Amino acid sequence: MQQISILGKLAAVFIAIPATICLAYWLFVRRDDDDEYGSKKVEITSRQTVIQVAVPNKAVGSVIGRQGITIKEIHEMSGAKVYFSDHDSNHTSEEDRLVVIRGTSEEALKAELMIRKIVADVSNIITEEVQVPGYCLGRIIGRGGENIRMISRLSQCKIVADKSHRSQRTSAFRVISITGHQQQIKLAKSLIEEKVSEEEESRAKTRVNDGSREQQKQAKAHTNREKEEQLFSLPSRVVEEGEQWDVGIKCSESSSIRDSMEVFVSAVEHPGHFWVQIITASSLQLDKMTDDMTSFYNNSATAQTYGVSEVRPGDVVAAPFEADRAWYRARILGMQEGNVDLYFIDFGDNGLVKPDQLRQLKPEYLSLPVQAIECKLADVEPVGGSWSDEACETFERLCHCSEWKILAAQTVKYELSTSGELLPCLQLFDNSKDQVDIAAELVVQGFAFQSSQAASAQATEMVRTETEADCHLDLKFNSL
Repeated sequence: MQQISILGKLAAVFIAIPATICLAYWLFVRRDDDDEYGSKKVEITSRQTVIQVAVPNKAVGSVIGRQGITIKEIHEMSGAKVYFSDHDSNHTSEEDRLVVIRGTSEEALKAELMIRKIVADVSNIITEEVQVPGYCLGRIIGRGGENIRMISRLSQCKIVADKSHRSQRTSAFRVISITGHQQQIKLAKSLIEEKVSEEEESRAKTRVNDGSREQQKQAKAHTNREKEEQLFSLPSRVVEEGEQWDVGIKCSESSSIRDSMEVFVSAVEHPGHFWVQIITASSLQLDKMTDDMTSFYNNSATAQTYGVSEVRPGDVVAAPFEADRAWYRARILGMQEGNVDLYFIDFGDNGLVKPDQLRQLKPEYLSLPVQAIECKLADVEPVGGSWSDEACETFERLCHCSEWKILAAQTVKYELSTSGELLPCLQLFDNSKDQVDIAAELVVQGFAFQSSQAASAQATEMVRTETEADCHLDLKFNSL
């Protein structure tokens, strides 16, 4: 029996020696593999395995994740405890931090693989720089940074716009840094290019309008001269402070203009939101006032006397239009990338100018009623729920926007706008050749459909009853 016991012990020794050799070899091979990705320390106890992995400093944020979400996911998916050592003296370099993994062998190995994958991905992150025209930067960033945050969120890239050259002219190129994987950067670039294209298209339309502004003014002045004798006999001059622009306009005349009137379409956002100028004696005065304002404010001496010291949203000021030496009345909407966002109250369009280009309005320039009237095309709705770009361009062409061609307009009803004011809903007709109903033409071309007429008739009757008691022009034709 004693001999058998000795033989058993010898057999156990012979079995244990090869197993020990195999385990030592496996640990040696794992150590060599670790040298490729970073140093690692493994401790194996009877209950758990402890693995310590050095993580490059640039990958620490990715391993932890925003508010610790990534390291929590590693713990939940692997079952191992994962944390960074705050008191580590075994870094391979000063730039590394040690992450500790505790769990069973399977749990620790799974967590380690997940961490190493994150580190490998970070090593593939690159930074590229793109140049964009300075005047496009405002659209790329967006109001309050909303556009650049959206691009970053969609592409999963870190995007930084260079704002160190605000004093340079807007035509100078600006640098945008994009950090991420190659595919993510490619997506971010395409989204930025879309914003650049939007700004270029917007500026192209503005240049067309600016280039023909003088021609349009001459055409409008010619048309006004032809209509002058048919309109109210008001003096063709800028009124003095305290004078009224609607002297002589009786209630019956107001009703006549409301029922059938001649208008210019001065600006268009879409068929559901555009601006017209009614051809009245006041419209004749607008040209004269614009010439007077231009002559007055182009004098360099007025910069000190009439300069605007504080930009306050809602204030009405004098300002030049982009690429136009003429001066117009405008309401301040706010600030955008260091420029003042303006609404030109007599035309309906918007523009951006530098704060030092603003001037205070002389009192006599405040007396003329606002000439641009916000309107909506009556009894049509857009196909698909919103007006397409092609529909807007067709509408601009049909109504001769900013070309100062006369259209016939009839008020069908009024609707409350988002600001709580009555918004005139108009029928527009082009009588230059054959009578063209512009709303019907949009329907024929497939951009709109006819809306219900019953509610329109009822609303028209109700509003007409209310407005007949008022002997003023209701189409927002009010003084400042």
